[in-house]
Amino acid sequence: MQTFYFHLNHLKEFVVDSDGSELADLAAAAGEARQVIRKIAAECLKSRRQFALLSVRISDEHDQLLYEVFVRKRWLRFLQPMF
Repeated sequence: MQTFYFHLNHLKEFVVDSDGSELADLAAAAGEARQVIRKIAAECLKSRRQFALLSVRISDEHDQLLYEVFVRKRWLRFLQPMF
């Protein structure tokens, strides 16, 4: 198991994950990042807040960027007109 950190890259802010999550590998971490994006999008829809997430950056314990999962443009086209 490895510890991965999921930093949220919003339009106007960057939220650092200081706790991290233990997962089997980078593929599992990328899947978790996609779940985070879905969860944030659902919360924004429910609360009628603007969806401003651009990406989730996955880093290791040395804060080295390992992978970045970008919000797909088609999601933004769907979400933005609602706000």
